[in-house]
Amino acid sequence: MAYYLISGGKGPGDNKDSFGFLYKKVSGDFTLESGIKLLNISGNNSSSAGIMVRQSSEPDAPFFACMVLGDGTIKIFYRTGSDKTARKLSHQVRGAGMIQVEKSGDSYTVSAAKFGEQYEQTTVRVAGLKESLIAGFFVCSGTETEKEAAAFSNIRFFE
Repeated sequence: MAYYLISGGKGPGDNKDSFGFLYKKVSGDFTLESGIKLLNISGNNSSSAGIMVRQSSEPDAPFFACMVLGDGTIKIFYRTGSDKTARKLSHQVRGAGMIQVEKSGDSYTVSAAKFGEQYEQTTVRVAGLKESLIAGFFVCSGTETEKEAAAFSNIRFFE
């Protein structure tokens, strides 16, 4: 089974996030994993899709996200409660077919791999996200005027 999302929006990062987001309420530690494929209907390399954990659906809420960009790079973005500017990191894997985000306390571990290869991990400590969160999948086109689509497959969620 796969979920397909289509949305516009500039994405997460500034203090007015805009994107399509399919999520559920979570608390405590969890792991969310999915195959993520951008369908590239916008033709825009700044389009992205990924896994996100947010404090709320407010556009300036604290969050943690791992995303696949249109050019295949993987980025990690996060914003804490006290800092409205998102921090950005690059993951070492490019063109990954599977992404996993594991939350353990204040630590978020992103694991990414091309199909058939072992996961490469990056762990980030993100203070400021409270226990009651929303987590799920997002897609954005990188602009307010275009749409982007993504497929999320082989989904596994452990609470």
